[in-house]
Amino acid sequence: MPRWSAAQMLSRVALGKPLELKEWTSDMDGQILPAQLKLREAIVQGHITDVRGRLGPPGSKERVAEILSDSEFTLLVTSHGALTVHPPRKRREFEEKYRIDLDNWWREIDFDQDEGERAFSCQKQPDRSHLRLVSGAGSGETEAPAARAEEPEPEPEPEPEPGPESELAKAEHTRWQRDRTIAAIKELHPPHGIRPKGTSIQALTNRINKLQEFQGNKVSDDTVRLADKEIKAEIEAALKK
Repeated sequence: MPRWSAAQMLSRVALGKPLELKEWTSDMDGQILPAQLKLREAIVQGHITDVRGRLGPPGSKERVAEILSDSEFTLLVTSHGALTVHPPRKRREFEEKYRIDLDNWWREIDFDQDEGERAFSCQKQPDRSHLRLVSGAGSGETEAPAARAEEPEPEPEPEPEPGPESELAKAEHTRWQRDRTIAAIKELHPPHGIRPKGTSIQALTNRINKLQEFQGNKVSDDTVRLADKEIKAEIEAALKK
């Protein structure tokens, strides 16, 4: 059975096409969290059941759908194939309750491709309820909304004030940048992304920003530094098991 990575599944939900993380563009900016929530809903409702990840060495993947259905905490799959808690302020509460470090927990989560296609195959159709057949017309022509001047235009809803979600969107964008940076580092230094001795963060940042997929959305030294630390932490955690 073919499988999709977490990045492919999230882009399928958001954009309608399964793209690997390194193929993501700015089109995904602002769409990651909604896609994560839709994916979790599909899992909770049983539309997606074959979700697998690993805690131990490569090749020992286990099913994790039941974990994602936790009723007390909202667990979401990240584009990097790990788990996170929504909203972020509940992360510490979750880790303390279950004595879990999310950065060193489930990873490399993937999905059954056929389930993903079935669960997210229905595209929202445009609302045509405002169109009606012209009286006496035999050709099935429709009357455009402009011809119905007797119906007043609805007043636009006020713009929502910035709140915690806007901060969350900013955090999700930062996570997206770091995930694609991690993928780029692993591509430049396969298989694990270990930065060679003598290669500075600045030099690595320059190499990443020269990649084609980063031309329109470059990353900073700070993002690369955090990505480098996360890669090292992942390797250390794997070695301890």
